[in-house]
Order: sequence, then structure tokens, then C-alpha cells
Amino acid sequence: MDCCPICQENIACKPSVKILQKGADGINNASLIRGDEIRVSAGDAVHQQCRKDYTNAKELKNIEVRFDELTQSKGLRFTDTFCWKEQCLFCCEYVKLKDKKRSADVFRVSTLDFQDKIVDICHKRNDTWGLEVLSRVSGVNDLPAADALYHQQCSVNFRTGRNMPKTASTPQDKKRFGRPKENLTQEGFLSAMEYLKENDDGQLTVQDLVGKMSETCGEEKSYSTKYMKTRIKEHFDDEVVISYGPGKPNFVTLRRKAISILEEFHKKVNTDVETEKRNIIEAAKELIKSDIKEINCSSKDEYPSSTIISSMNENVEFIPSSLYILLEGLISEKEKSLKIASLGQTIIQAARPRSIICPLQLGLGVQLHHHFGSKFLIDTLNRLGFCLSYSEVQTFELSASVAQDPDVHTLATDQSIQYVADNIDHNVRTLDGLGTFHGMGMLSGITPGI
Repeated sequence: MDCCPICQENIACKPSVKILQKGADGINNASLIRGDEIRVSAGDAVHQQCRKDYTNAKELKNIEVRFDELTQSKGLRFTDTFCWKEQCLFCCEYVKLKDKKRSADVFRVSTLDFQDKIVDICHKRNDTWGLEVLSRVSGVNDLPAADALYHQQCSVNFRTGRNMPKTASTPQDKKRFGRPKENLTQEGFLSAMEYLKENDDGQLTVQDLVGKMSETCGEEKSYSTKYMKTRIKEHFDDEVVISYGPGKPNFVTLRRKAISILEEFHKKVNTDVETEKRNIIEAAKELIKSDIKEINCSSKDEYPSSTIISSMNENVEFIPSSLYILLEGLISEKEKSLKIASLGQTIIQAARPRSIICPLQLGLGVQLHHHFGSKFLIDTLNRLGFCLSYSEVQTFELSASVAQDPDVHTLATDQSIQYVADNIDHNVRTLDGLGTFHGMGMLSGITPGI
């Protein structure tokens, strides 16, 4: 022989040896176990390393064990339940044909040559999938007569040496023990966390992140709102703030520690004065932004009281110290506390528009509504960032009227109160012509007047 029968390379390229009958029997037996067609005789020359690797007892034992698992316990039970007319012969998934012969991606086996080629490919692959398919097709003499089916994608992957398509259940999946890892669920959670990092403006809620996760893994595999909060805390540890409040949306805000911001600043290489200046400004921005994110989110659980809105000290203390230092250095006036509070709260409201309500932003909106009652004026100033929106002002006034104590005044001994009520019935001409209007009003009169 000019070539090694095992590797088919020139016999002279590596150290070789002439085998005796015992050596020939060992190689032939290994060939049968592996499913190869190698046959040698006494006196043939083979590479020493090829012979050693090919007849490795441990490797041959593993092949036999794998084959026995498929052909004996699972193979026999599977043969009884496998339906050639309804299941793909490669992946075992159930398929449906739109007509009697084929559909877009499902075909019937029509030739005996197909079966012979599949058996050859099983021997060449010599892996778990190949052994399973081999054990399946070996139990049938005529696949066309059995009306065998197969997916086109499964056939292509099997013939080209690739793995089973992800839509199918692989043999490795069947052998897994314990609770399988939800890769798709984890992928959906991580994609939601990346979305949070890219859109960390304090406006995302836990419900928003649950919805983002469901876009990747579907609603069935996505987390509940309660479990999502737990996973977010585990993922970011103490670098995340989640607001809480009964009936309120849970806003999620990421925060960076000052030490990490400063470390990042010192790592930057200073090339020129402009770059150095920009790096300093960027670091200051991150520090101020981090302080704004740490403001207690419960501030939106209830509206600021009139006492807080009218107190200069309360409004100044509402601003983080880092932002106060910046504004104090920029504003060149002696009496600048009000402007510092106003501009500072404007910046805070712009940085966290959905998760917080600043006192002066609310106060200005209510004052404008009281004096002018103009939706256009309030919404225009809201777009400029100076007050809350008209709808938010209306919500506040509605809440204030509901929370107002009905016994506002205490009557003096020389005063009396009288309640006057009346009703009105009116036939309203509506577009649908249904129903009438019935209303009632009541007022109280105190004399002498207050």
C-alpha cells in the first residue's frame, strides 16, 4: 500500500509499521464500531499514530454506549410511536402538508436512493444526530412505501454536517436533566437592560421594560412586573433606583457613583487644552446628572404643598448641592436664591419629566391658570420648560378640590347657615335622541357674611 488506509495520506510522510493479523483484526473491528468501510490485512503498513488513535479503546467504548442508548432503550420505544406520515424523519417534529404531496418546506421521500444516501451520511457524520437518524431509518426497508416526510431545512443541515435547526428538538435537548435554562428569556431580559442603559433619562417604567422584553421573547416568556423589579435589582445592584408608590408607575433610574465618574475622567489622555476642558465639563455633567437621579422619586406620589411652594428655603434645598454650586457661580446677582431655585428646578424637571414634580413648576402653572385660564399660555411655557403642562395643572386642581375639607369655616355664635338646593330637568336634543338631562345643584349661605 502507498497510502495509510486510515488517513489516506502517503505512508512515507509519518512513522509507519507493518501490522500482523492481531493488529489487522483490531483495526477492522474498530471500523465496524465506527461505521467506516476500512479493511486491512496482515502485512499492510499503517501510520503508528493513526493506528493508535483509531483503535483507542476508550473512544470506541463511548461510541458503543452512545449507539446503545439510541438503538436499545430510546430507539425501540421511539420506533413504536414514530409516525412516518406525520413526523419529519430528521427532527421528529410533526408536519402538515397543504396537499397530498408537498408543501413549501416539507417533502415526501420518493426514491430508494434517498435512503441509501442518508445511511452513508449517518456513517460520515458519526455524531449523536447521525446515530439517531440511522437507528430510525434502519428499521424500515422502504421509506417511499412508508410515506416518510422530511423538512427541507433539516435535510440540508443534515447533509452538510451542520446542527439540527433551532426550531426542532435536538437529541441533546432530550438528554438534559433538571430545569432547562431559558436562553430566550434571558436574551429578552438582557435586551431590555441594554435598552434601559441606552435610554436612561428617568422616564422608563418597569412596565415599559416588561413590554420591551416581550418584544424579544414573547409575552409568555417575559417576566411579570413584580419579578422584573427583582431581576433589575439583582442585575444592577445598588446602581439602580426604582420608585415606589401605591397605584403609581415604578420608574427605573440608573445612577453612577461619583468614584466611577472620577476614575473614568482621570483615565482619559489629555491631548490639548480644548480636550481637557471638554473632559472636565463631561465629568461635571455626569456628577450633576447622578445627583439629580438620586432625588427621591416619591416626590411624584403627591403634589407639593402650598407651604413648600411658598418657602424659599424648601425650594433651594430641593436642588442637589452640585447643581446649586454650578448655578450660584453662573448667576451674577446679589439676590439670586429665587433664580437659582427656579433654574435648578427647571433643569431637574427637564432631566426627569415623568418621575418627579418640582414645586415651582407646579406653582407657576397653577398661578397662570388662576389669573389667565389660558391653555395656550401654560402649554407654551411648558414647552419652554418653565412650568408643568395644562393637563397636569388640571389634574392638580381636581385633586385639590376632592381633598378640600368641606368644613372650611367655623360659624360664630351670631351667624347662621342655610343650604339651598334645586333640580332641573331638560329634554336634551342629542344626536342619538336618547335620554334627558337631570341635574341638581346646592349652595350654602351664611349670614352675617364672613
